[in-house]
Amino acid sequence: MSALNDNNREITIHRLSKHNITYITADEPQYNDESTVRFCPDVTTDIAYYRLHGRNKENWHKKGIETSLRYAYEYSNEELKGFIPSIQKSNKVSKVVFIMFNNCHKGFAVRNAMTLQGLVKYFV
Repeated sequence: MSALNDNNREITIHRLSKHNITYITADEPQYNDESTVRFCPDVTTDIAYYRLHGRNKENWHKKGIETSLRYAYEYSNEELKGFIPSIQKSNKVSKVVFIMFNNCHKGFAVRNAMTLQGLVKYFV
């Protein structure tokens, strides 16, 4: 059972806010189960924090592979644009927004961060 499923999300976010604990919004591969955290861009303190792992479904649960291969995913420009509405909303309700790319394989994180930085300057 996930703390962020439909039955638990509201209470989880409320408790984090009540105790001034920053919720970290994660983006990772999605399956039709609770084996990964779903993307829920909530803000519980004056800090908004996004952690983007990539969406490599093929390697995410694969055993015996090099860890970096789990994050071997480069977001497309369209996928990055898809984060803009959440970032805009977070920017309005927090003092600072941190976005960390963890798709570090082959420099994907750096390229995606630079692309998103340009998009954010344009849209936010």
